[in-house]
Amino acid sequence: MRTIKIVIEKDDCSWRATSPDINGMFIFANSLNEVRELVKSGVPFYLDSRDVEIIEVLEPAV
Repeated sequence: MRTIKIVIEKDDCSWRATSPDINGMFIFANSLNEVRELVKSGVPFYLDSRDVEIIEVLEPAV
């Protein structure tokens, strides 16, 4: 199983998810729940593997 770290941040207008483990991955959404769902469905698709553990890090708002 591959472990992927996902960093979720909120800015003024949206939520953003990035990953130091997946080069070039940027996911934007209007809500925290939406960004989590997009990560949950997108990461296994991007990696072409369902054998993925997602570790979420919620960053404080700036």
